[in-house]
Amino acid sequence: MSNEGRKLSQKQQRFIDAYIELGNATEAAKQAGYKCRSYSAYGAVGSENLKKLKDFIDVRLAEIKSQRTADLTEVMEFLTSVLRGEVTETVFNPVTGLKEDIHANVKSRVDAARELLKRYPGKLDEERQKLILEKLRAEIEDMRSGGAREQVLIVDDIDDGELMAEGAGDDGSRD
Repeated sequence: MSNEGRKLSQKQQRFIDAYIELGNATEAAKQAGYKCRSYSAYGAVGSENLKKLKDFIDVRLAEIKSQRTADLTEVMEFLTSVLRGEVTETVFNPVTGLKEDIHANVKSRVDAARELLKRYPGKLDEERQKLILEKLRAEIEDMRSGGAREQVLIVDDIDDGELMAEGAGDDGSRD
């Protein structure tokens, strides 16, 4: 059922707000101003309103969420303002006994810079990620083709004891 063009009564609007606040349809019906003779009657009104007004409740919850939840732009702007020392906070100065507005300290500014950098990977990180991605693609291609790449062993990584154990003679030649 579409909500377009459908008007809510004041009582229905109060019910929606009360239900969102309380999470209880019976209590929301009472608080919204419905007149019933018993608690079970309030429950019936509340239950009926939940069925009829579910779409409106969902829309209202989405509105509240979007108003209360910071989006990415807001977070980035706040971190930037902390980094730039534009944010102030009110603190109590024990020496003067007065409240003072102070700018973000260096630690807070450094923390904000770190948080911003996490969202903007540096050029080296991008290149490193590309290399890792290329390596993974090559490994996947090898697995698909059924072949296995030979492991390349760098001679500097081999311990002299390992080399001797693999059959090299005293003069370094193989048997």
